[in-house]
Amino acid sequence: MKQTLVLLDYLNEHALSDTFSRIIIYIFKFKTRIPEMTITEMAEAIFVTPSTITRFCKHFGFRSFSELKDLIETENRTDPTRLFRLSREEFQTISAEPFLSFEAYGQSIIQSIQDTINTVDIAMLEELIQLIKKHETIVIFGYSTSIQTARSLQEGLLLSNKLAYVGSSYQGQKELARTLTKDSLAIIISSYGNFFSNNSKVFDQILRSNCSTALLTQQQNNFFSSSIDHVFNINSESFHKVGSFSMKFFIDFLCRKYFDDTHNKQV
Repeated sequence: MKQTLVLLDYLNEHALSDTFSRIIIYIFKFKTRIPEMTITEMAEAIFVTPSTITRFCKHFGFRSFSELKDLIETENRTDPTRLFRLSREEFQTISAEPFLSFEAYGQSIIQSIQDTINTVDIAMLEELIQLIKKHETIVIFGYSTSIQTARSLQEGLLLSNKLAYVGSSYQGQKELARTLTKDSLAIIISSYGNFFSNNSKVFDQILRSNCSTALLTQQQNNFFSSSIDHVFNINSESFHKVGSFSMKFFIDFLCRKYFDDTHNKQV
């Protein structure tokens, strides 16, 4: 479910004894049971009141306990092999020949990064760096694991005293999108387009702001590219099987290059 990362963020930032942390822990440990439980049964299992469960649901964007259960049930039905971007046959290969699978996976990552090296030139990096320097207000958007990459960009830019903003939740991104003006820069990190299919309302708000937009992607022929001012495609082909290793590599070097540029100007 969309809120999984938000729940993990809360769990990572609060004490395990915190009431909401205890509810989150129960959800992750017993998610197969929850769709069949009543709110009272779940409250009793965690030693909280039903009203506490209701407050928890509202805090994390669920309209009701029933909606929480529905989303958990949907996640329970999701084939986990799909989340690893592998077919069942490929998973069977891991069992039969684990080292060969390990080696093949590593080689795929190497190929992906090598393709990025061949695709990205210094002119592309300079264009993006100048775009970031030009704008005072920068907001970085992403979906799922791209939010982690967005944070890496945020932290890397901060080393050069350049502040950018990242919304770690869907609601947080909606709020940040409302703050954009024509003088802002919205950077969207979406390796394979999931941001646009899952955060369409956020994207609509970005476009309505008339701010400058930049897309960092690994996907060719992105349907939404025509709506974006600056598109930085870091691969010549898609590498869905290995995910976003190329994007992480690109962001890390971008931050190094940005620091080098700003540091040399100060010296």
